[in-house]
Amino acid sequence: MQKYTPKIGDSVAARRKPKSKLYHNLVIGPVVDVWDNACRVITNSGDDIEGDFRLCFNEWDFQFLHLTKENS
Repeated sequence: MQKYTPKIGDSVAARRKPKSKLYHNLVIGPVVDVWDNACRVITNSGDDIEGDFRLCFNEWDFQFLHLTKENS
C-alpha cells in the first residue's frame, strides 16, 4: 500500500499509529497547512468545539476522504 501524504485542501482521516489512552486517536477534517514533517488540521471550524491539530507524519496514518468544498 502506497503511503498518502496530505496536501492543503484535502479532507483527511488521521489515525494515530501507537494508540493513546490520553489523546485523540482519530482526527477528521480539512488540511489547512503542510510542513516537511507535519500538517495542520482544523476540525469544527468556527464552532465552540473547534480543534486545531498539528499531526506529525511519522505518528499518524492518513486517509484521503475528499477535496474540501473550497477546492472541489
